[in-house]
Amino acid sequence: MLGKTYCILCGVISTSKICINCQFSLFQIKELKKVLEESLRSNRMPPEWATKAAKKIKEILEYYPEFAVYKNVISELVWTYIIDDEATREGLPIDELVQLSYTHKNRDEIIKDLEDIKIVNISTDRRLFPGEMLTPLLEVKKVYGDDFNTPNWNYYVSAIQSIFILNLVERMISSYISTGYVRRPLFALLIFKILSKVIIHYMSEKDLNDVDNFHVSEMDVSALLTILGNKRTQMKFIVNVTGIIDGESKLFQDYDEENKKFLIHEDWNKYIKIMIERIREVERERDR
Repeated sequence: MLGKTYCILCGVISTSKICINCQFSLFQIKELKKVLEESLRSNRMPPEWATKAAKKIKEILEYYPEFAVYKNVISELVWTYIIDDEATREGLPIDELVQLSYTHKNRDEIIKDLEDIKIVNISTDRRLFPGEMLTPLLEVKKVYGDDFNTPNWNYYVSAIQSIFILNLVERMISSYISTGYVRRPLFALLIFKILSKVIIHYMSEKDLNDVDNFHVSEMDVSALLTILGNKRTQMKFIVNVTGIIDGESKLFQDYDEENKKFLIHEDWNKYIKIMIERIREVERERDR
């Protein structure tokens, strides 16, 4: 008798190495990252559905130290390049990055990660210059004069930070699958697993235009939360994504007590519809 197979990412019983839910999660990460990167490389504002999703992802994950350090370093780089033209022209010495002194994470590893994802370029004398992914954001401020309160500015910042986070998450997951030794980015994975549960539930809808709101059952959310381990960590995640911690709803907009289900934040609606259509396209191509 064959033994049970478990998903190597989340641990649920699965018919394959990676369960369908996690497969959909990895697909989402790849697709969202691709859309954001292609837009920024072309000096175009990413589509609204992608920028809204990027902003929510950034807002959720900046709560956790392993992602907050990168967000803070990127923010410092952006601010420095905006106010100091000399830093843009001649480069910023790594030792002058204040945020690097506030983390226990290896600073060379942080800088290498920023370089790999083209946030910065590093000169031979260890100076940091704006990279391919950072340049469009600086142009929004310096060329077009958008102030810090405009949607363009906020969305560009979120897009760049999310590209970095998504790349980091992909690499961590890939390393975990390959070696089993790297720590899984569970909080990031859980965001997409919840969205995957919604996507799977609505995949059979013939006309997504008829769907005004998306929901996910409390039972499904509770099952997915077990990936985080103890109840305290699970509750912190819920408090974060509902906005109880800061008044800003990020993933769940409301809770329907009568039907025991969460209402997905409206900023995710178009994203979910786009992802369902893209998964359908992949499945149609595969069936040909």
